Amino acid sequence: GGDEGDGAEDGEIEDEHGLCLHLGDRRTEVIEAHRRKWLAEKDFEWLLARGFNAVRVPLGYWVVTGPTDGDLFVGPALQHVDRAVDLAEKFGLQVVLDLHGNPGGESGEAPCGRKSAKWNQNHWRREEALRVLAHLAGRYASRRGVVGIQVANEPAGNCNMIALCDWYERAIQTIRSAGMGAERVAVVLPVYWYDRLQEFLSIWGPSGNFMRHENVALDFHFYQCFGRGWEFMDHREHLRVVQRHGCVLRSLPGAVVGEWSLARPPHVLATDDMEREFANAQLEAYSAASHGWFFWTYSDQADHWDLGTCCERGWLSPDAVSSRSTDMGRADPPGAFPHCYGEESFSQLPRARHDEIPDLPERALALAEATGRSNAEADESLRAARGDGELAANRLLLYATAERLAEALACSREAALDALQLCGGNEARAAGRLLDAAAAGSAAAAGAGRGPRGHKRPHEES
Repeated sequence: GGDEGDGAEDGEIEDEHGLCLHLGDRRTEVIEAHRRKWLAEKDFEWLLARGFNAVRVPLGYWVVTGPTDGDLFVGPALQHVDRAVDLAEKFGLQVVLDLHGNPGGESGEAPCGRKSAKWNQNHWRREEALRVLAHLAGRYASRRGVVGIQVANEPAGNCNMIALCDWYERAIQTIRSAGMGAERVAVVLPVYWYDRLQEFLSIWGPSGNFMRHENVALDFHFYQCFGRGWEFMDHREHLRVVQRHGCVLRSLPGAVVGEWSLARPPHVLATDDMEREFANAQLEAYSAASHGWFFWTYSDQADHWDLGTCCERGWLSPDAVSSRSTDMGRADPPGAFPHCYGEESFSQLPRARHDEIPDLPERALALAEATGRSNAEADESLRAARGDGELAANRLLLYATAERLAEALACSREAALDALQLCGGNEARAAGRLLDAAAAGSAAAAGAGRGPRGHKRPHEES
């Protein structure tokens, strides 16, 4: 993947581009054969019988336009997407088309199709991605089963949020201009990582976008297994986190849980009853999302990621899937959802732009001096916070604390940020968690081969 030699560790193929490299001249033959037999009528019959009413179809840009910029993917291949939409419509299921792998990748991780340790946000070819979205939207605008289109999957956590929000606006406009109207098709925007939600809202809200754009849903991926913090939670603590996620979803004008699973760190040692409780808690919480949820994934070798296994083991039941929540259900929206003023009225409202922050250079300099961060970081934080000095300062101080902990405890900044967020910003408690994690890691290494093995996150099938 990524660059020559990326996308594999110890000979293991990690992404679709790595597979194409491995197959060489046979890649078209092998991948097309897989695509032809991957889905059948029995799959949609199975989903319908268990209460599911929608499917999220992930695809790489190369499926739409064919590979570009030297990529070795196999495409175009929209005939297979056509077939999936045909089958969904035959059985009355709705479809969300998910541009899971953008040109150049929205991150350097394997789910984009091409893993690269050298990736940065400049590799993401966003202008090309808009052309791909226009093609996709135009082709499926008249299909009654297609009710959503997702512009990207999981943008890297270091993507500039202001630039990302600007691109999201352009993506919405591109999709609407291609014929997918707000009265029928939702546009799905990923907020990833979840801890960047406040940063996103501080830009998206004051810009007026919640009022301007109809039928837009923010996409969240709620996994409780990635990151060291989950390793210290027992079953009840996992349930409490699920409840908090439900409260967040209920507070938003438009949201969808695009991915979730039953995977947790192996130390939880969940019984079947505990698995059912965890599943039902998530179903209850995610019913607060205006645009629903999608389990990840339909078919995978790892039990807690495999929908069939979860249903066969009784962890997920048809009654639980199809029932509607009474405790956290949303009120019916007042007209088109989410209710807003629309483009015509919105054009008459004053709209702040991202660069209209009074005295920005002077304020950034003062903030940098006060927090001990660079001027560039202070400038970016003020822009992300829409000029809110307190919010910008808190953001910089959180990063400074995380870096201090990382250096003192020899861990990554990401692990330190995870711990700080789990501990409400309390540095002492976060340090305790990190020390416990290090001790547990040492113990696990000493006993390697004797305990239960956790599963890696499954990768995409296009």
